[in-house]
Amino acid sequence: LLFTAGLSWIFVQRQLTLTAAIRLGLVTGLLTLLLTVPLDSLLWQRPLWPEGEVLFFNTILNKSSEWGVSAWHFYISSALPKAMMSSLLLVPFSFLRIPELLAMGEKRLLRQRGSPHSLTNQWPAWKMLDTQWLPVLVPAFGFVFLYSFLGHKETRFLFPVLPLFNLAAAIGLDRILRLAFPPDGKEKSGSILCRVGAVGVLVLLLLTWFSSLFFVAVSRYNYP
Repeated sequence: LLFTAGLSWIFVQRQLTLTAAIRLGLVTGLLTLLLTVPLDSLLWQRPLWPEGEVLFFNTILNKSSEWGVSAWHFYISSALPKAMMSSLLLVPFSFLRIPELLAMGEKRLLRQRGSPHSLTNQWPAWKMLDTQWLPVLVPAFGFVFLYSFLGHKETRFLFPVLPLFNLAAAIGLDRILRLAFPPDGKEKSGSILCRVGAVGVLVLLLLTWFSSLFFVAVSRYNYP
């Protein structure tokens, strides 16, 4: 599904043709099977293609629900928050220019030039969207969206896209820090609101780090 979502975005961006994608997929798939099937068959002492058996059981037979069924919003309301904790709050800042809007409003209030309500007229809503990282984020969001249609859900199913969400969180944090503490020669002083936000975010990330250590310690007793 991650491949499907990512490939669809590549087609939209016209970075790859359909013929090239099919050729690349066939070559990659064949090489992968030649490398993995013999090893898996040796380890299991029978001819085996694990991914094929899983695909057949979950998709063709549609029996994945036998392992349990979760609500459609499980990944959004439970899995992602548990996996990323407070860093998930930074993901929207990777593609929404909210810190820039707040910094602009702060400057206008300090200089007493108009009210913050006039910002929406001078900064159209479409400029709030930063498309620079969409080629990375769209496949991740598409992956979660498509997997939400499957009845059986587990947090481990999100492992392929967690690095992409962590990247998005890092981009969001970088956006806040650059406005709070501008590079030399850019601004005389950074945004006070962004500085307060940066301190709050760093505190949350520190709490996330301690929480991760705690969960690791607990897991040692659950899975000796």
